[in-house]
Amino acid sequence: MKLLTDQNMRTINAITASSEAAGFAATNLLQYDPDLIWAAASFAADVTIVIDLAVASSIKQIWLNNANFVSATIQANATNSWGAPSVSKAVTLACDDVGIYKGFFALSETNYRYVRLVIPVQTLLFGDTLPWLGNIIIGDVETLIVGSWEPLVQENFEAWEPDGGAYSEESTGKQRHIFTASMLSVTKAEIDAAPLKGWQMAVLYTELGSVADSFLVHSPKGKRPRVRSQIDCDLEFVLRERT
Repeated sequence: MKLLTDQNMRTINAITASSEAAGFAATNLLQYDPDLIWAAASFAADVTIVIDLAVASSIKQIWLNNANFVSATIQANATNSWGAPSVSKAVTLACDDVGIYKGFFALSETNYRYVRLVIPVQTLLFGDTLPWLGNIIIGDVETLIVGSWEPLVQENFEAWEPDGGAYSEESTGKQRHIFTASMLSVTKAEIDAAPLKGWQMAVLYTELGSVADSFLVHSPKGKRPRVRSQIDCDLEFVLRERT
């Protein structure tokens, strides 16, 4: 598995879009909240989002989350000029198991100041006529070796409502994942080196066959180690999805 932690997320100096709907500026994408979206004001032509990192920086991975489009092109360049960008990669987003369209994509190992997302004119999802996006995160990943993986889908509830003398749960209409994971039969040194501390938020890419198997998660609030010897240890932890 791959972790793109907030320690390795590239700091965005500025972000601009070729089209913005009122109240849905591109700067919304600088927030972790996937529901705080950017949306275009029109879609008669391709729409672009440009990220300025201020200085050339390593940009090996990019994550797009909570979108209503499927096709896009990711570009990178030394300058904010896009006639012949140094990197240009067509990508296809996919749907995860709770209906969110997203994608975790690898870029060539390069250092560029500017990253651009091009959303070509296409038929949008959910019957929408204007494209929108909840997250765009770039940076470098670390490897997390996991031997046991147990994803749980849980529906969020926000209130208990009176119901004929009893109470019923009122749903927020959203679901999230809670991941229980284990490192099994590893060394104490591997447990100590696991990238599970020092960060608060990360993009987790499971590498299980789909670019949609990627999630914005909180750091583990607790860990359960089993240390039998320096060369025979287990570690259990829980990651909760940010929705």
